[in-house]
Amino acid sequence: MALRIKPTADIGQKFIKVTPGRVDEYVIGTSDPTVKWQEPTAQAAGNYSEGVQQAIANKAFEKGVARAGDEDWRAGVSGKGKDRFGPGVRGALDRYTKGFDAFRNAIERTTLPVKGIKGSAQNSERSAAMQRVLHETKLRM
Repeated sequence: MALRIKPTADIGQKFIKVTPGRVDEYVIGTSDPTVKWQEPTAQAAGNYSEGVQQAIANKAFEKGVARAGDEDWRAGVSGKGKDRFGPGVRGALDRYTKGFDAFRNAIERTTLPVKGIKGSAQNSERSAAMQRVLHETKLRM
């Protein structure tokens, strides 16, 4: 006998009706978890790598892009993306400044070659010098 299950649309409606009201459980569960996050996550690095390689072999990224299409992307951007962008940026201030600080300091310590006339090789070298500094900084992180 086949199992009976509600239609996906009904399940989706229950999800969006009930889940947002569970924010307190989310906060409690993440503030004092029974298992800490860092150690088991670090131990799973091999699984992560294997999963990524499997996804690449299965062309999962390309398939996901094709499945979503431009319309789903636009709908996400104009709906939830638009609403989350500002609060997300404001909430990321500490991480942004910590992450950018090494690059900012590297830029400040850099002396670029003398600027040349518009379109000159000297100007290309200025750009290449900054690219090297930023890339080397990233590799040290």
